[in-house]
Amino acid sequence: MTDINNSNKIFQEALKFLSEDNKGLAIAKMLDAADLENPEANFFSALFYFTGTGVQRNLKSATGYANKYIKLDPNGKYVNEAFSIVDETIGTENAKRILFGSSHPYAPAYKTLNNSKATRNFFPAIFSLIVLILVLLSFYFFKSIQNENVNTFNDKQGKASAVLNLNNDLVDLNKISEIEGTSFAKVDLTKMLFNFNQPLHLIEIKKEIENNIIKLEQGDINQARVLNKLGLDFMNNNNFIQANKYFLDANNANPADIEVMNNVGYSFIKLGDFKSAENWIGHTLSFAPGRAIAWANLGEIYSEIEKNDSAKAAFVISFNLASNREKVVENMKEILLQSEYSENLKKNIANILTFLNKN
Repeated sequence: MTDINNSNKIFQEALKFLSEDNKGLAIAKMLDAADLENPEANFFSALFYFTGTGVQRNLKSATGYANKYIKLDPNGKYVNEAFSIVDETIGTENAKRILFGSSHPYAPAYKTLNNSKATRNFFPAIFSLIVLILVLLSFYFFKSIQNENVNTFNDKQGKASAVLNLNNDLVDLNKISEIEGTSFAKVDLTKMLFNFNQPLHLIEIKKEIENNIIKLEQGDINQARVLNKLGLDFMNNNNFIQANKYFLDANNANPADIEVMNNVGYSFIKLGDFKSAENWIGHTLSFAPGRAIAWANLGEIYSEIEKNDSAKAAFVISFNLASNREKVVENMKEILLQSEYSENLKKNIANILTFLNKN
């Protein structure tokens, strides 16, 4: 499936979740589609951030997505609205009308009411709104008490303490390890571990890391691809020493190739050099924090060195960030059937599958 077809499919899934008022999954899917350069997904992502729906209101992010929409589809149906987001003249209520006015993205938001009908319905509408706000506030405070999960993160040291979620029977947050990433990303990457099962927070932290990435200089792309292919061939034949050699050569040829970075780390896993693997996978995530397979690799590394709470958190992040979650679950189940994997890894995977099944 091409990226275009895949982005359209994910965008339609996002609209479906939006129509079902499932804002969490809606924005997660919408941002995935936006990353694949779906124009409409970028516009709707701009609306999410402009209105603060499901995410913290962020005008900078809203403007960024609106500009990207304009760039991708300069004659698009929502160009005028996108420009009004950029110059902040659209107004929050108008933005919400576009976002929630209809389950169909291009349908008019609200039917125009005549003045008499609008006057007649004014006081009942206000009363209904007040009742709705009270219900939502009651629900919010109830959930806050039921699922207390407050993280205080020390940026300087990269450490964190947390009041544990009372319903969390998978991970002890006090045992989370600091990720071996680059200096500009390791604090936020570790913060992602603490928010392992909060998809919206993961997306926000991921975007923050991406905004701070120091771009790597591109090398010889073609040579790196050739060397990477040779490394994969050796990997498939279980010759991990040669695979590692070619992956390192590919990285030297083009240090900016994210796939090569991840492959270097994975080859070190297969060689049993988990310290080197941890450094390389942390490096990969620093430049690609949304790479689900790298999080899974980190989960495997942590399992092998018995940092089990960090391992389980990393695997759940892999699941939450994956565009195909069913495939992630299938891969986990496959690990349970393979003799090459350690019993500790299998134990962590079994716990994760039970946790995901409950949630």
